[in-house]
Amino acid sequence: MDKIIAQGLVSEGPFNDFLTKGLYDPRIFLRIYAFILDENYFAVCRQYPEYGYDPTQYDTYQKHLAEIKKLPDRVSIYNAGIEMSKIPDSYITEELLLVAFTKGYSWFNVKKIHGTLRIYLKFLEIIRKPFGTYLTSEYYTKDFECYELCLRAVKQNGLALQFINDKFKEEHLCFVAVYQNGLALQFVSDECKTYDICYIACKENGLALQFISDKIKKSNPRELFKRAVEQNYRVIEFVPPEYRTIELYLIVVAKNGLYLEHVPEENKLENMSKLAVRQNYRAIEFVPLQHRTEELYQLVVQQNGLYLEHIPEKNKSFIVCLEAVKQNGLALQFVSEEFKRFNL
Repeated sequence: MDKIIAQGLVSEGPFNDFLTKGLYDPRIFLRIYAFILDENYFAVCRQYPEYGYDPTQYDTYQKHLAEIKKLPDRVSIYNAGIEMSKIPDSYITEELLLVAFTKGYSWFNVKKIHGTLRIYLKFLEIIRKPFGTYLTSEYYTKDFECYELCLRAVKQNGLALQFINDKFKEEHLCFVAVYQNGLALQFVSDECKTYDICYIACKENGLALQFISDKIKKSNPRELFKRAVEQNYRVIEFVPPEYRTIELYLIVVAKNGLYLEHVPEENKLENMSKLAVRQNYRAIEFVPLQHRTEELYQLVVQQNGLYLEHIPEKNKSFIVCLEAVKQNGLALQFVSEEFKRFNL
């Protein structure tokens, strides 16, 4: 993994700090890495078999790639098509297609499952080179220029995605948009709204959670909800009740102690009460009675000594009173006469 991170840090493009910001989940890391950095997916999988991939797939893929590379440049659309038809769909990668295009393989033969706009635009770059083909028309040049314009727009402001024609809203463009502004997820088509894109969107802006379908939410709820709530605790309102775990509540009350009011009683653990009160002393009002210890009251008066007035007499220990007057001398009026004799 360190090798991948080292390579990623020196990569070019809008994702050059993708790894340094921690925007990855080991479960999806290899797919995102291979896609964004234009690395061969099978090669990456071969290096990291611990992620459950078969290393022999890479060797098979290399054999198919070698067969295409053997063909003479611009051999013919027909011959290139024949060779490509021998390769299983699972081994048709972007790298292989780009080699095939230099051999004369036509864009019109590319199957829909492989024909992303990203690959199409790379195809246009190839055919615009000096040797060219009859496809180098004004129509294709316009497509290329329009996409470049759209890409620059979402790099600057992801919300520009809402003004882009659906024709150009492919996966790579959507990645760039939600990485810049997670709320751009609302303008991503359902076809491109994968778990990976949703994860990145929530990491950038937790409010993106409201634009994610239930199907995607349930595919890996723990990680997705955790990332969203860490970014913005308020989005817990968009988390289905059955997925509001103690882990999520701990994250929320650490950011806003008063949210303890909305935590179900059965989930109010002692350490959660401490977190809440440490963040905001007023959260003591929502702490179960059995958790209102001397230590907890100390946390309260350390923030507001005058709160000593509202602490039950049985809980006004010497230590609590001492902490209260240290924070605010006027709290002395609420200290029992017994302790005052100790010259606080």
